[in-house]
Formats: sequence, structure tokens, C-alpha cells
Amino acid sequence: MYSHLFQQTGSLIKLILRQERLKIFIWLFSLVAVTLAAAAAYPSFYTDEQSRLAYALTMKNPAMIA
Repeated sequence: MYSHLFQQTGSLIKLILRQERLKIFIWLFSLVAVTLAAAAAYPSFYTDEQSRLAYALTMKNPAMIA
């Protein structure tokens, strides 16, 4: 009944993706870079056993689990 409203949706999506491909690439690259940088920083945050145990205790908190 309303299928005629969405006939050109695929073409519009392709057009938008083509126009915005550089922005999309930059955003995706930035997200991956920030995630990898945060993961790489963890060993320097928790250098000794005591700080790792404190972090583990914090993560066992019910508020952190939820």
C-alpha cells in the first residue's frame, strides 16, 4: 500500500554514502583509534599488583556489573 513511498530509498542511501564516504571513514578510523589507545593505556594505569586488585574490586561492584 505504501511501498511507493520507499521506491528510491536504496538510491538515496547509495548517494549519501558516496557523498559522505570520507567523513564516514574518518569517524570509523577515529573510533577504532580511540578504542585501541584506551586498551593500550591500561597496562600503564595499573602497573603494580595492588592497583590491579583495587581495579578488580571496583569491577565486582554491582553498580559496575549492571
